[in-house]
Amino acid sequence: MGTKTYPSDSDIIIVQDMKNEEASPFMDNLSMLIDVTTKKPLIYKQGPIDIQAKVDLDIHKAEYSELMVLGEVVIVKGGSYTFEGKKFVLDKSNIYFTGNPNKPLLDISVKYKSLNHLITIDISGTPATPNITFSSLPSLSREEILSVILFDSEGGAGTNSGEDMMKMMGGAMAKSALSDMGIKLDHLAIGSDGSMEVGKKLTDKITFIYLNDEIPQVRVKYQHTSHWESVISADEESEAYDIVYKKDFSEDDIIFGK
Repeated sequence: MGTKTYPSDSDIIIVQDMKNEEASPFMDNLSMLIDVTTKKPLIYKQGPIDIQAKVDLDIHKAEYSELMVLGEVVIVKGGSYTFEGKKFVLDKSNIYFTGNPNKPLLDISVKYKSLNHLITIDISGTPATPNITFSSLPSLSREEILSVILFDSEGGAGTNSGEDMMKMMGGAMAKSALSDMGIKLDHLAIGSDGSMEVGKKLTDKITFIYLNDEIPQVRVKYQHTSHWESVISADEESEAYDIVYKKDFSEDDIIFGK
């Protein structure tokens, strides 16, 4: 449950950790069956996370076979995650283990109560490929729900696509999680296609951004005023210089199309 983690995807290789594999007679011949059942819910409270969970798992290994984990973890209703001052409360949720301990099946439901809406976020699938469904009372579109979560208003749905807002929310949640671990970033955005932008302010006006995409790109952003900024970008195929103008629209501007 510590904060230090390492990538565990099968397609990621840490070069420094590469070494010749040696046979382990002990592990090859090991056979075990361990039952893990909690009498009382386990409490996990760290930073913005405050949850309790009941565990009922079987850890099984046969001779010359991989370790298997079977069973479920039940997340007790009422646990919470606080993000950007907003409290997301969990309904009773489950994490099912069907063999590979790195690929559990998710069945998680989270609620967020805004000023005028009750938003439900359901998460299924696996941690690597989650399926996220949004719903609300009264009813809102997916874009409007994301706008309420990000901006406390449905108004952002008219100027931002659902993909853009998922990117903003993913980046904001990642920044919040990294901040809790003591890692400070000034810019972080995660795309639905797996791309990632990471940025750090060099001065009050200059921000350095690295975009990890199919073609990695470096950007340097210079803030002239609150409305004007210059962006220099470069990758292995091209270079560009853009001048960006930003205008804050009032509610009347949006309604009357000014």
